Amino acid sequence: MINKILTYFFLSATFIGFSESWTQKANFGGPARHRVTTFSIGNKGDLGLGHINSVTNILYDDFWEYDPSSNSWTQKANYPYLCYHATGFSIGNKAYVGTGRKQDNSYTTDFFVFDPITNTWTPISNFPGTSRRGAVSFVINGKGYVGTGQTTSGGSNNFYEFDASTGIWNQISDFPGSSRTSSVAFSIDSLGYVGTGNSGG
Repeated sequence: MINKILTYFFLSATFIGFSESWTQKANFGGPARHRVTTFSIGNKGDLGLGHINSVTNILYDDFWEYDPSSNSWTQKANYPYLCYHATGFSIGNKAYVGTGRKQDNSYTTDFFVFDPITNTWTPISNFPGTSRRGAVSFVINGKGYVGTGQTTSGGSNNFYEFDASTGIWNQISDFPGSSRTSSVAFSIDSLGYVGTGNSGG
């Protein structure tokens, strides 16, 4: 009985000692929107693109950088065109953004690299899969991985690997779950994780 009580107090103290909380930061610098694209370079986060479709469909091409040291947003160079539901990731000191839905409602395979030093977007080799929106991406060991998403024929579960050192894309094994869009993804050490999303209803 004493052991059970001591265990209870130990666990309680552990959870209390490591409790987390949210702290509100400076509001996003641009207009409100959804289906945005994000990435981080160094200790700064970037957010942009997206759209509003409550009454009329308004697309955005702006990107904003958040600096936690000053709790402030700074507008960066606009993306090459209006777009939403694109995906983004960073490798080293550069970011890579591509796919998504354009103003004419077409899906794209375009991909661009952003250099924060020159504040410029430069086209790179296109995403080799079917054009799509709502794909996910993550980075493992200096390589980017992009997959899933909505295509003109429905959801997708295929995945591709991007090698920034060569600029080459290679197809890898498909995501084993159902085809889907608007999922989430992240990486920890040498593994990538993908989950949730819309699988057709």
